[in-house]
Amino acid sequence: MLKISKNTKVDFSRTPISEINNLNQILTTKMDWTPEVGMMGTEYVGSDRYAVVCTEILSPKRINIATLYGVDEDNIKTNEDITVDKNGVMWYEAVSSIRENDKKKYSLRKDKSWQKSGGTSSRVYFGVANPYRDPSF
Repeated sequence: MLKISKNTKVDFSRTPISEINNLNQILTTKMDWTPEVGMMGTEYVGSDRYAVVCTEILSPKRINIATLYGVDEDNIKTNEDITVDKNGVMWYEAVSSIRENDKKKYSLRKDKSWQKSGGTSSRVYFGVANPYRDPSF
């Protein structure tokens, strides 16, 4: 699991995820935010969903994203590195500790989703991380 660095600055208008009372309402709201560094999102791969974070803005239509394998549906409510701002947007405070080789390039598509460069069928939407692993596979 990724660790938060001591130099990470937390925006105090954000609330730790463990203190959010209406988290289920936030998780079921489909967001479509323009990503910023540290903003979390959900990658849809078949029936699975993965928590991702924007790590770098390369251009208005290209970004780097890292999959957060240490964030899953079991610990998302208590993960100390996740905060929610007043708009319900989720942020990952340990983004500065993500290794360079964990980043992958994604590009913006016409449907406002982000797709991995090279053309896979998975899509990423930003604002909310809602991970889920389908146990039937």
